[in-house]
Amino acid sequence: HNHSYCGTLRGLLLYGLMAHEPKYVDAVLKTYQNGLWGTVISHSGWTPHDLGKLRFPNGDGDPLGEHGSCADILLLALWLGLRVGQTDLLDDAERLLRARLLPSQMTDPNNPRNDGAWGVYSHPFGFGSILDVFAAVLHALVEVDACAVSTLPDGTCSVNLHFTCDTPLASVVATREHTAKIVITPKRNARLRIRMPAWTPRDSVQMRAGDKALALRWEGSYLVLEAAEVPVGHAVVLEYGLPEKKTTEKMPVSKREFTLSWRGDQVIACDPPVPIYPKQ
Repeated sequence: HNHSYCGTLRGLLLYGLMAHEPKYVDAVLKTYQNGLWGTVISHSGWTPHDLGKLRFPNGDGDPLGEHGSCADILLLALWLGLRVGQTDLLDDAERLLRARLLPSQMTDPNNPRNDGAWGVYSHPFGFGSILDVFAAVLHALVEVDACAVSTLPDGTCSVNLHFTCDTPLASVVATREHTAKIVITPKRNARLRIRMPAWTPRDSVQMRAGDKALALRWEGSYLVLEAAEVPVGHAVVLEYGLPEKKTTEKMPVSKREFTLSWRGDQVIACDPPVPIYPKQ
């Protein structure tokens, strides 16, 4: 049961962090880096209900999917990124939310039980509703909201995820068309740093305050601005490219293939057409 396995990894990681037992943290990190992708989760976030023994197949003979394990792995990426310093994994967290969890949320206002839900699903890119999976996804979304903007020990305001949110530290408005635009308005006088996804070309990144272009200074994957450059209440605008690519995902039993068209970390189409993504 994938969700149980991923839940065990989450528990081991949190135990290792709380008990200051690095061997558990290291074990989960190595499992994440070397064991999860391509086995218990696909690049777009498909997670099978069954691992190993197939108990619940769909009509094609593939395992039913379920969104709870996708949410679990999003949490592992988030916690390893922000609590263990593996900030490159935050790209995985954002991709799973944009490419899988947000488009697969059910919208059925005529059925209040299912409206807004997630669950177990038959089509690999389909919808489903079941309460424990809904709760798991909701947990992940709450963590994303809490961690999108944080304060470092030295008081720096750190924008970790590119989602629209309003926090006591700063407000963030994220929009996307053929490029991405992030508008950050600080609410406190503090140094600012903004994580940039690894997949965007560095020469596509532009930053300004009003009409003034700002110099790009990097600390690893983060852009940094001193407090004097970002007065309280004045917006910083960041724009960057959304490169396009295609990937193919093959189902484990039926060997059905789905070709996904990406813009940045968001799926914009699939061939053949599937329920959760727009048609080309």
